[in-house]
Amino acid sequence: MQRLESAVWPLAGGTACTFVLAVVLKEAGWQVAFAVVATSVAGRALLAPPIVGAALGAVAWTFVTSFDVNKSGDLTLTGAGDTARAATLITLGLIAASAGKWFTSRSIP
Repeated sequence: MQRLESAVWPLAGGTACTFVLAVVLKEAGWQVAFAVVATSVAGRALLAPPIVGAALGAVAWTFVTSFDVNKSGDLTLTGAGDTARAATLITLGLIAASAGKWFTSRSIP
């Protein structure tokens, strides 16, 4: 079983970063904020275990939905668009973390 104490910092830093980005980009279109937050999730997840990458995607989805889609700070679900954004961010975090794990496990000759 893998211990996840080292995963605290990527999750905490990624959560803080996605929160700030979502709030700062509130006045931009939600598509812009989504793209920037998705990039942040992918970058932060590269150094995290896959479960943390997926969790970071889920946290980012709540911020994007609350601040950028709904503009009110309230987490209200509106339908299929929410599901698609959640699936995209969670999958992106999972894939980026898996890729990061694969690359760091490779030895350089």
